[in-house]
Order: sequence, then C-alpha cells, then structure tokens
Amino acid sequence: DAQNIEKNTPLHYTCKNGNMDLTKYLIEKGADVDAQNIEKNTPLHYACENGNIDIVKCLIENDANIDILDRENNAPLHIACNNNNEDIVKYLVEE
Repeated sequence: DAQNIEKNTPLHYTCKNGNMDLTKYLIEKGADVDAQNIEKNTPLHYACENGNIDIVKCLIENDANIDILDRENNAPLHIACNNNNEDIVKYLVEE
C-alpha cells in the first residue's frame, strides 16, 4: 500500500473523509484494512472517529481487526465512544 510520510494510506483518507465508493474500491484492489499510520491509527479508527457506520461495517465485513490499539492505547470502540457515535458503539459491542 502507498503511504505518505505519516504512513497514511489512501484507505485511511477515504475512511476519514467518508467516501464509501472509494473505500470499497480500494478494498477490492487489496488495500490493507489494518494498516497503521505513525499514530498507530487504522482506517477503522478514522471511520469510528468520523461516525460513518457504513464504512465501519464495510471494514469489519472485510476482516478489519476491531482490537488494534492506537498509540494512546485506544481501540476503535474507545474512539467511537469518545466521539459520541452511538450507532457505531452498539455495532462494535455486538461484533
């Protein structure tokens, strides 16, 4: 996967910006759903932060690991809770 200086991949950006079509496309082309940047954030961390339940579901359906911790030891669930993303919290707890 291509990365910038902060080790963000294109998938990090599509998840951060909420672009479902590009997220699906990149995953279909083999993007690493568990890629970590220098802060150890995965695309799932960004999707949980930004409240995009559809992207969260897409990542998990494509085997994203919900237990990866970022540099501050936050799992995606912690990020969703911290950002008051109730639908995502419920979804992650049920997974």
